[in-house]
Amino acid sequence: MKIFQKVKNLRVPTLFFSFSNNNTIASLVNANGTSLFTISSGHLGYKGTKKGTQAASQHLAFIIAQKTIKSGFRSLSLEMKGLGKGRNSVVKDLQKAGLSTIKVFDATLCPYNGCRIMKS
Repeated sequence: MKIFQKVKNLRVPTLFFSFSNNNTIASLVNANGTSLFTISSGHLGYKGTKKGTQAASQHLAFIIAQKTIKSGFRSLSLEMKGLGKGRNSVVKDLQKAGLSTIKVFDATLCPYNGCRIMKS
């Protein structure tokens, strides 16, 4: 009986999400590295401060899941960047739409020491 199984290096597309306080941008990249499509919450008709809300992120996740399924993909790798709203609910909405996520990766940048302090 094997406890650990080797995970095969699957050639699945990657869905990149960029969350900010002002907007949410999602793009699907296939296994070769070419971008298939990109969509933001501004494309869906949200204007101003409503682009950065959780409702806009959920709507964006549902629309991009439909486009991904229409492209013929059922499973994907997910990479998220930023600290905007709707970040936690995106994974749930992708699964509700019928996609399975193989890997979820957080690519948010964090400063180690920050800026240099002012001279006194």
